[in-house]
Amino acid sequence: MIQRFHILFAAFCLAILSLSSCNQNESTTKAARSALDSLKPEQALKLLEGKTFVDQSAEALILRGTASFQLKKYGDAIADFSSAAQLEPENYKPYYNRSLAFMESGKVNDAMIDLSKAIKLNPNEKDLYLNRGNLFFLKNEVADALSDFQKVLELDSSNTQALYNVAYIHGSGGNNSQAEIYYRRLLALEPDHLKALFGYGLALVQMNQREAGCEYLNKAYERGFQSAIKVIQVYCTNLPIK
Repeated sequence: MIQRFHILFAAFCLAILSLSSCNQNESTTKAARSALDSLKPEQALKLLEGKTFVDQSAEALILRGTASFQLKKYGDAIADFSSAAQLEPENYKPYYNRSLAFMESGKVNDAMIDLSKAIKLNPNEKDLYLNRGNLFFLKNEVADALSDFQKVLELDSSNTQALYNVAYIHGSGGNNSQAEIYYRRLLALEPDHLKALFGYGLALVQMNQREAGCEYLNKAYERGFQSAIKVIQVYCTNLPIK
């Protein structure tokens, strides 16, 4: 009877210690997340690497990887995101976060592989398409980039980054009528978007709408887009330049 009591008591103690450790890990995780939200990655990393913190869950690894990423410790970040992906292979977040670390490390192909995995797991996350589109564009795979940016707009029709990217691709490809449409949509959302003012003006003058185009080119120049002066000198020589 005494031996049985000791066994039960030991088990009870272990349960209490486990609960205490769990509560401590939860408290540390919460504090680390708060530190990251406050842009204090050093503090977050110190908490997550403390001797009393024994949580090796995917959530904890993602938090620690994020802290390392913010500190530009990309190798450490990739390692933690990789471990998190192994623990939760159906969770898109480790792949997405690792893709960011790969991008910062100049590993474009690895980043694209991770973004494609993340898209399969969460096909309704616009940032995945936006980032992959940027990488496609970087690799001069313009058609694929355009497809991803248009997918972003399917998910979020007011996404200004995607609107600008689609407009720019159309404009640089000589499709000024389409560029004009997307620049106009962007300017309706952000009237002072300098690159959009310039792009819209350029599209208009190239469509022989010189007066309206020069008005927007001058707006871009007056508001600080200095590169517009070269285009103004070509298309708007009879208009005043401020």
